Amino acid sequence: MKNYFLKKRVITNIFIFLLVTTMISFKLFLVVLLLSLLILYIYRKRTLSNVNNKDIELNSVFSPITGKVKKIAQADGKTIVSISPKIFGPLGVYMPFSGSIDESENSETVIYNKLGNRATLSFSLGLFKDSNIWLRSGDLAKCSSNIGFLGFGGSINILLSDESKILIDKGQKVFAGQSLIAGFEVNNE
Repeated sequence: MKNYFLKKRVITNIFIFLLVTTMISFKLFLVVLLLSLLILYIYRKRTLSNVNNKDIELNSVFSPITGKVKKIAQADGKTIVSISPKIFGPLGVYMPFSGSIDESENSETVIYNKLGNRATLSFSLGLFKDSNIWLRSGDLAKCSSNIGFLGFGGSINILLSDESKILIDKGQKVFAGQSLIAGFEVNNE
């Protein structure tokens, strides 16, 4: 369905199971109802408002998910920002800035903005191995548009060049499409 990261048949099966449990036991029905509502809450989609200031958007990297910064590390000329989603938060992955997709394979997606700045999103598959990025090589996407789904228990890493200025700290809460993660180097030539 449009408002959930679940397939329509999964939602239909949940409701059929709820109907069957009403015939068995009222207590079982309540337990299944609470679990079903929790699943629907976790797997819901959100629509984010796009950034209005195009200059800020060009030079900024926004958080692709809502969660907490677990790690900021330097390795091989790259800065790695690792973010884990909230346990009961929305699990959608959103575009960190407007740009084009250079390559998208399995769990790694390389994105370039109009100025040629690069970011790589890589994610762990999560508990049910259902994480998915819907973009393919050559696709264009706007900042804050929904580009995929991070499975329950997954996390996401953003790889940036060392020239990028990191604007967050370890342990900080971030919000998809709203929190600035980093800024790209500006060339005023």
